[in-house]
Amino acid sequence: MHIKGRDVLEYRKDKIVAAGRDHRRFTIGWLDVEHQQLKDIVVDRFNDNLAWTETLSAKVATYQKGRWLFQDGIWRISDPSNPQGVKEESFKERWVDIPEKPEEFALEDKVTDDMGGRELLERTRRLQRLGASTNKEQVAWHMRWALPFANLVVIALAIPYALRSGAHGRTQNFSYALVLAFLYWGVTSVCQSFGEQGQMPAWLSAWTANILFSTLALWRLARLT
Repeated sequence: MHIKGRDVLEYRKDKIVAAGRDHRRFTIGWLDVEHQQLKDIVVDRFNDNLAWTETLSAKVATYQKGRWLFQDGIWRISDPSNPQGVKEESFKERWVDIPEKPEEFALEDKVTDDMGGRELLERTRRLQRLGASTNKEQVAWHMRWALPFANLVVIALAIPYALRSGAHGRTQNFSYALVLAFLYWGVTSVCQSFGEQGQMPAWLSAWTANILFSTLALWRLARLT
C-alpha cells in the first residue's frame, strides 16, 4: 500500500478524525504507522441509537500483537446511577481490544482522489459496516472508470467542427468545440456533486456526461455522412 508515493509504514500525520467499527470515532493527535503508535488519542463509542456510551482517552496508544495498550489516560462511561451520569476512572496502562490497525487510520485519512480502486472499495465496505454514507466513495470509484473516456468524447465532439473549411469558419468552429468541452466538464462536475450528495445513483453521476455528449457526438458525426 502506498500513499502519495510513500510506503504506508513511513506514514505520519497529525490531527486525524476517523470512523471505526462498533460505532467508534477516533480523534488522533499524531499517527506514527512505523512505530505502530497513536498520541493524544480519544476514542468515543456510541450505541446503536448513536447515543454516547463511553470515551477512552490517553497520551499514547501502542498496537502490540493484535491489541492496543493505552497509557496515561482516562476512561469515562455512561452511568445513570451516578448523580452526574458519568463514571470516570484514571489509569496508567489499559489493554483495549479495538480491531483497527494503525495503517487503517492512514487509509481513512486519504482523500478519495489519492486512493486506488481497491482502497475505495475497502473504505466503502468499512463505512457500510458502520452504517455511514458511502456516496462519495462510490462516485469516486465509478469516476475512475468513466473519466478515461473523457478524451475520446471531447475528440469526437471536435471532429465535426474540425472538418469544416474556411479560416473564419475554423475559428468559429474551434470556439464551439471549446464551449462544448467546457460544458462537458461542467456537467461532469455537477453530476459528481449530485452523486456525492446522494441525489443521483453513483454510477449515473459518473457516466451521465459521457452518455449525453457521446450521443451528441455520434449525431454530429452522422450528419457528416
